[in-house]
Amino acid sequence: MSTSRFTRAGRCALAILLTAAVCGCSNEGATVIRSKLTSENDKAIRSSETAGRARYADLLDKHQTSDRHVLRMRADEARHRLWVLTVERVYVYDTEALTLIRRIKLPDWSMVDVDFMCPPDIVLDRRGTAFVSSNVEPRLFQIGPDFETSEHQLRLISGKQLEIGFGSLVFEPDGSLFGMSAVAGLVFRIDLAGANATEVVSPRPRTGGCALAPGTLS
Repeated sequence: MSTSRFTRAGRCALAILLTAAVCGCSNEGATVIRSKLTSENDKAIRSSETAGRARYADLLDKHQTSDRHVLRMRADEARHRLWVLTVERVYVYDTEALTLIRRIKLPDWSMVDVDFMCPPDIVLDRRGTAFVSSNVEPRLFQIGPDFETSEHQLRLISGKQLEIGFGSLVFEPDGSLFGMSAVAGLVFRIDLAGANATEVVSPRPRTGGCALAPGTLS
């Protein structure tokens, strides 16, 4: 198992969740682990990311020779930017000039090997601000359009008493931010101003996977 930074809290959360899944104590958790990246949302995202990697293969090869483990890719069409999240950092490319704009190291970022749970995610809001999750801790890193960084440590509000990160992030059309737990597929409404994330019941049943689709939650 590889980690960027794996805290004691993260180790405990992972051990509890994986034990529950393996032992059958949580059918939902077990389903997510076994069938992650198999839902229709995941297939669409994977297809888009595969196309992006093929389209910008030369660009990524040029600037990421020693950092090839791409976790997520997000395109900002309005600003002609491509955001690439890897195990080590975030890369931002200009898709018109085909140049690297910025290489960003996330301070004290933590993640767990994606063989055990959904990978971290990156999502962009309407202003071009990026939010990056940890898949083991409830915290988000914010990267503004000017590349200033800040951190949001979130308190999870859930009857499950979990302390886990997010494996998927999505902005709804109304601007609401939602996250899906990296294990067990729980959906949370994220309140950045209030520094909390509240578990919600999705109006559409989830069938596993590691991706939330916009327009289905609010």
